[in-house]
Amino acid sequence: MRVVLGLVARADNESTRESRNIAINNAIRHAKTLIKYAFPTRPEDITLETWRSLDGGVALLTWHNEAAIEPGITQMQNENGAVALVGYSAEMLKLEPLLRTGDLLALSSTFSGCFSFYRANNSGVEAVTDATRSNGVYWAESPSLRVVSSRALLSHLIQQTEIQKSEDPALQMNLVGIRHMALSGYFLANHTPYIGVDALSVTESIRIDSWFSRRTQMPIWTPDKLDISSGIMNQLVQDIAAALVRAFDPISGTDLNLALTGGRDSRLLAAALMNRPDIRVNTSTMGIDDDPDVVIARLISRIMGVKHQVAAPRGMVDQTLILAEEPLSRIVRVLDVHDAMTSGWDDIIDYGPMMTKQSISGVGGEILRGGLVFTELDALEPAIAVERLTKLLTGGNFFAEQYNESARALAAPIIHMAKEDPYRAIDDFYYNHRNGRWVSARRAGARFRTRVYDPLLDNQFVRLVKSIPSELRWQERLAFDILTTLAPPLRDLPIEGQRWRFERSRPDANASSAEYASWEQRGRLVRSARTASYSWQRLEHQAVRSSVRSLILDGLSGPAASLFDRKLVEAYLQPEKYAYPTVVWHIATAVVMLSTPWYKTQRQPRTLPIEIRLNND
Repeated sequence: MRVVLGLVARADNESTRESRNIAINNAIRHAKTLIKYAFPTRPEDITLETWRSLDGGVALLTWHNEAAIEPGITQMQNENGAVALVGYSAEMLKLEPLLRTGDLLALSSTFSGCFSFYRANNSGVEAVTDATRSNGVYWAESPSLRVVSSRALLSHLIQQTEIQKSEDPALQMNLVGIRHMALSGYFLANHTPYIGVDALSVTESIRIDSWFSRRTQMPIWTPDKLDISSGIMNQLVQDIAAALVRAFDPISGTDLNLALTGGRDSRLLAAALMNRPDIRVNTSTMGIDDDPDVVIARLISRIMGVKHQVAAPRGMVDQTLILAEEPLSRIVRVLDVHDAMTSGWDDIIDYGPMMTKQSISGVGGEILRGGLVFTELDALEPAIAVERLTKLLTGGNFFAEQYNESARALAAPIIHMAKEDPYRAIDDFYYNHRNGRWVSARRAGARFRTRVYDPLLDNQFVRLVKSIPSELRWQERLAFDILTTLAPPLRDLPIEGQRWRFERSRPDANASSAEYASWEQRGRLVRSARTASYSWQRLEHQAVRSSVRSLILDGLSGPAASLFDRKLVEAYLQPEKYAYPTVVWHIATAVVMLSTPWYKTQRQPRTLPIEIRLNND
């Protein structure tokens, strides 16, 4: 993991050069102390690089724990400036042009990989995000400083040390944003957990100098229509498939573990890897023998000709006993590692030193398919899209009424779009909110001790995918055709869950007998109830359900009591089987975030103290 902090002393507050130097000196001193909260690893594993402007009013600090894996350039600097990279890029050894360019955002748009860039010079600091904001950028201001960082918590703590005149400031929580966390499990738009800290959008830059903060966005255009009769679509499929193969360039020639499931996206990565003989691949799947993920992953691995490993679900001892983690411990670790951007429903590996293993999984593939919601539907009607998006964005009958209006205001433009173009609305919701905040936070957090690569979030790949209209991507033919282009032997394997959307009810009307047979082979496999019983996170077992319920109700004081209506929360938690266990985890995460000093964790190793006996007769 890399954590970057850019600092600029303000001159628009009648400050002197001496006072600006003092402000930067104090901020650097505080940052060196506060980094222990914002970087989820042992202090002895962290390396710090610092650049300072000639007049002392600008600084760029980069921490990393990657010394053992030879990460290449983390920060490049000379007397005129410095550039820092968070994430990865195939062009990571070509950072020098980033020091010279007059348009950092435009130049970064030509780079591959998943990244954010930070550039400092004698006049200020600039930061940019990529096509999926795969590595977040967060900025804040205090009376004497402008701050930008790759960790929202660090930006907030630096800001608040001055505002509160304290070396150990209290967090100022953003209840409007945390409402989104409690319903969705992540933050929408540019909200963060903290008052006064804002996230950058996709393909956006921020320039902070001593006088101003300026934000510039370069949106990726998605057409409404595409003339597929002209052959453009066929060429785009070829171009996108080639871009997916190139997305593996940063890991060329090295061992790689591919986490395979029975779904669409990891097999797309498998197909791309079949075109990369320079990369040595192993595959792995978490599950049990009759799990569709395991069954299909073995078929894919056999076609790839690679070794496949199966790991039991985390905590599973045997078919009658599973061990569960204490929910508070899990939530605190997730908040710590994921920069408080995702809920405890999303687990993260245990603490430890940086590992040399490199891995990928199929996250982000929903961009290829026009979004994640409505997976059960074959076509979209405006009324259906409006109803579902309204529920996703403004639902939750357990909040205090005063926080519902802000949710309705954020939802309004998305709902308006859904009435006019439901496919575009669903695509934009996923791309800008769910992928741009939830997925990116999870993947950026995963890099705290692993080398994680995300080809389906690659900056160049996504730009090409977004050139396909939303409705065409929704049909899933694009993903299917890319798979066919890269690895025909994989196209006719069964799939977990729903069939490909364009052929759910029947094959193409003019299908030959051979094509019909292929369609039959692509039938779906459904996960059994026995498989689900091993997932203690679903809160179907009394011991874990009671623990989460108590965690929520005991924490409804202070700010949490303001955000939630206690009686409505109690009613929501009353059923013995929760319709939406994910939402219960989201509520618990929001309560912990508001009521517990989670960022001061001792980072204890994961333990699984709760025993759950199963009856699988």
